[in-house]
Amino acid sequence: MTTEQEITEASGEESGAIIEQLLEMARKQGYLTYSDILEAFPQPELMVVDVDQLYATLQQEGVKVVESPAELEAGLGADDEVFTDLPDLTDIAFDDPVRMYLQEIGQVPLLTAEQEVELAKAMEAGDAARLRLDREEYSSGRERFDLERTNNAGCDARKHLIQANLRLVVSIAKNILPTA
Repeated sequence: MTTEQEITEASGEESGAIIEQLLEMARKQGYLTYSDILEAFPQPELMVVDVDQLYATLQQEGVKVVESPAELEAGLGADDEVFTDLPDLTDIAFDDPVRMYLQEIGQVPLLTAEQEVELAKAMEAGDAARLRLDREEYSSGRERFDLERTNNAGCDARKHLIQANLRLVVSIAKNILPTA
């Protein structure tokens, strides 16, 4: 009979072996792709500590994580521009909710000006649809369905805009707050 502790130890050993394989690959190639990491950890949200350990080790060894090897040839680092303004989180404990939140929000891509305009228009359309729904200004079930869909798209656009711009807030806060 297998105990829960034995299962946990086995999965911990398996994670350690996976991390070692990825590090070995990274050392040989000089880089890792996000696809490499996702193949090894198909559900990284379930193994945050292991993935965080991998990224910390890669950073210590100066290994870049890129979308594709072509980024290296072009001299682009996917994270170079985006993460230069983020605070150094290496001294925060793995179970720190702030660190986990910053890692999670770091997965949301920044928006272009065009994308922000599109989201703003979707939000306005959603607000107008919500107003019409509240006033019951529709003549058929189909029209009501379309208004509800537009309203939901506006809500989704608002959430996306908020999440995408949180990274900017972190960057500004880092520059405003005095460093100790």
